[in-house]
Amino acid sequence: MIGEHLNAASATVNERVRMMAQSFISKGFDYQSAHERALAILNGSVKVQASVLSFSDTFFVTVIMIVATIPLIFLLGRPNKSVKVDVH
Repeated sequence: MIGEHLNAASATVNERVRMMAQSFISKGFDYQSAHERALAILNGSVKVQASVLSFSDTFFVTVIMIVATIPLIFLLGRPNKSVKVDVH
C-alpha cells in the first residue's frame, strides 16, 4: 500500500532519488552506484514504514481481543467457599 504511491513517473520520487544520488556523488560514488544506493535507501524507508504500520495494526487487534475477553471475567462467577484447597 505504501509502495503503491511510489512510481518512477512521479516527479516527487524522481526529485528525492536525484537529491540522494547527488549526495552520494558528492561523497565520491559514481552515478550508477549513487543511483542504486538512493533507490535502496528509498526501498528501506518504505519497508520501515510498512513495519511500523503492521506493528500498529497488530497492537490494535491485540487490544481489541483483550477488551473483548474482559466481560468473560464476570461470567466466571464467584468460587464456592465450601471447597477446601491444600496450600503448602
